Amino acid sequence: MNLKKMVLVLFVLLISPSIYSAPQYIDNSDYFVFKFNLDNDNLKLDLYSDTSGIAVSEVKSKVPRLVFAMNSALFDDTPVYKLVGLEVKTINRTSKVISSLVDPSTKTGNFSIHNQNVGGNGFLNNGVFFITIRDYKFQAHILKYEDFKKIFYTDSNAAIHLDGYDYKIMAAVQSSPMILVNNNNPNNKASSNKLRRSGIGYSSDGKTIIFISTKSDYNFYDLADLFSKYGASDALYLDGCTNSSLYIDKQKNLQITTGDSYAKCINAVPYNTKVAGTWVVTEK
Repeated sequence: MNLKKMVLVLFVLLISPSIYSAPQYIDNSDYFVFKFNLDNDNLKLDLYSDTSGIAVSEVKSKVPRLVFAMNSALFDDTPVYKLVGLEVKTINRTSKVISSLVDPSTKTGNFSIHNQNVGGNGFLNNGVFFITIRDYKFQAHILKYEDFKKIFYTDSNAAIHLDGYDYKIMAAVQSSPMILVNNNNPNNKASSNKLRRSGIGYSSDGKTIIFISTKSDYNFYDLADLFSKYGASDALYLDGCTNSSLYIDKQKNLQITTGDSYAKCINAVPYNTKVAGTWVVTEK
């Protein structure tokens, strides 16, 4: 290899986001943001679940090389802990459907919010956040429940057919509502429905994943606005109150949001509330 080619290769390596892109942590008195690029060669996004329930603070002892963890989505705890809707995760490099897609009209609460204006919150939808892989490249997506069901979903496996190419779903959760849709905030700015909340979103190219957990009370409009501020084009609500807790290994300790929301949540117990599972970001 001549000198010019060597210089060019070194330059490409230096500017490549997958080589040098490091996760970003934004931590202030009002919220916590964690961002990372799916093409980062050093990090991997997946789901961890436990039918017996697990506190987010305990995930670090279950998942090797953990960098970040946050409650994965809305869940049930009877008779076992599991997500209310669809969950797909990777086990031994194979995608597995852990729980099936659920018609939101058969459920109650936030999960049932679908294609309607509910309680003055805005025009909202139940949706599916999922990560696909093709040619060793990952990309994030969010689709409305009926669109995902019509186009992609099969109960027996996690293979999908998209734009004439075969993709594979590596991870997916179903939750509600979709709070940011193609840079559009469909929520009611004046809504008084405010709690401590968490969500997951991504940049317009589907490459940068953005997690947000608030430390004070937000309505859906303000949470969506916060996602826009940090570069998201689309975002899905995950959960609220103590179930929006997270773990971050930057300082080797648990970061849990605090605030008035505790008093508004039934049986809210800080620091030991169990969840059905978490999003996990690990070092490869």
